[in-house]
Amino acid sequence: MNLEFDTVYKENYLRLFRVASKMLHDADAAKDVVQDVFESYYMNSIVKYQIHNINSWLLRATINKSIDLYQKKKKFSGMDYIVESEDNSHPEQDIDAALLQKAIDKLDTRDKTIIILYSEGYPYKEIAHIADIKFTSVGKLLARALDKLKILMKDKI
Repeated sequence: MNLEFDTVYKENYLRLFRVASKMLHDADAAKDVVQDVFESYYMNSIVKYQIHNINSWLLRATINKSIDLYQKKKKFSGMDYIVESEDNSHPEQDIDAALLQKAIDKLDTRDKTIIILYSEGYPYKEIAHIADIKFTSVGKLLARALDKLKILMKDKI
């Protein structure tokens, strides 16, 4: 393995894992997705495929693979996936977290992606690039997605 790949892997693994985990609600599946993304990146770098913005490419690939896997799981299982908290000392937070996760899952793919990227602290410019939307639309689309989320939470889904 080359030094450049090692550096990219170390700098991006946790960030990509967090995003995949938020989308899939399954740590093992998130690890698999991130592994697939890095495998694709490595194969592309071997054949000298030009990736201009590595961080954005990795994040976009992670989101796409997570969406594909989530939809496949949902199709086959027919059940919702709920985040389980490791800390059981606050059961009301577990209920709120589960409700929030169910509400996020009800959003369409674009809204879900925007909210997850925003929750990870990405600036609007990167959200626009990764979600393939206009920079000037990010604020408006994020506000609408958050409003949808509030309604879902209020209605308790």
